[in-house]
Amino acid sequence: MHVLVDPRVGHEVGRVDRDAQVLAQHAQPRAVVGGGPLRRLGRAEPLDDGARLGDLDGLVERDRPDPGPRHGVTDLTIVGDAFALRLLDALDAAAAAGRPAAVGSLRRIRSIGAVWSPPVKRRLLAHADVVLLDTIAASEGGVYAVSAVTRATADDQAGTFTLAAGARLIDADGRDVPPGSDEVGLLAAPVVAGAGYEGDPEKTAGAFRDIDGVRWSVPGDMARLDADGRLRLLGRGSQVINTGGEKVYADEVELVLRDHPAVRDAVVLGVPDPRWGSAVAAVVSLRAGRSAAPAELGAFVAGRLAGYKKPRRVVVVDEVARLNTGKADLGWARSQFAAPAPERPAVAR
Repeated sequence: MHVLVDPRVGHEVGRVDRDAQVLAQHAQPRAVVGGGPLRRLGRAEPLDDGARLGDLDGLVERDRPDPGPRHGVTDLTIVGDAFALRLLDALDAAAAAGRPAAVGSLRRIRSIGAVWSPPVKRRLLAHADVVLLDTIAASEGGVYAVSAVTRATADDQAGTFTLAAGARLIDADGRDVPPGSDEVGLLAAPVVAGAGYEGDPEKTAGAFRDIDGVRWSVPGDMARLDADGRLRLLGRGSQVINTGGEKVYADEVELVLRDHPAVRDAVVLGVPDPRWGSAVAAVVSLRAGRSAAPAELGAFVAGRLAGYKKPRRVVVVDEVARLNTGKADLGWARSQFAAPAPERPAVAR
């Protein structure tokens, strides 16, 4: 299989996969939870994996809220909050209309490719008694880490992962990061010999390493490993914000913002700042009927993380723009800070 990918924007432009690697990437996450055979898979993500898929009506339709039995979908694949929020909109609307969606056939919802935040997972579990399978992988290879969450474990485990079979958390020298050390490491997963970017040795060298005779995919995802083996993701190294000499992981701040009861979606990034070099900034959208002032959101983050990690600039928008892959459109997000943002309360429409 040959699929081409641009790692900067998520578009496929130059990948070489072996059949065994592709099969392993899709089979391993389901092995974590079991739960019976995959009888019918609904794929909600865009056609960005080189696949040819048939047409499948929406899981929840406005004029037909009970398609679960009709389709018999047992497994649904989405792309993080970008897809889950829209699914929740439909589920909430159906419930509010007194016609809750019949999703009894569902056994698992699997996400890959974007952040799937704990509050959104919990809201989905309120509608469906399923296993939420969150997978950390990349076009370059892996699975690196997995998380299986149910109603019984959502409060304790919705924001943590475990290393996938064969995956490692390594330091800059390729050594394993000890559990409980609080050291930030890089996720790595074994891939077949020769895996890399077609015709681009420079990019290949940046995303793949040969350690002790084994080829490893190391795309730059950073994490800490707790003493009990739980993995806490910090985000991609390319999105680290250096503010006044301190490193801030954008994904870490995003997850806290999304836990605010008024926040629907959020993107965190660094913007130029004359004092700090880069300032932590956030673009957020709010849940319908909820309000939150930028200062309130900043204080919420500061209450959970170190003070230097709180967003110093916050812009509230109707909807956070995302690429067709579900990933944040960072170019659009940066454009929201072309002019100073007013510090005023905002109410979602």
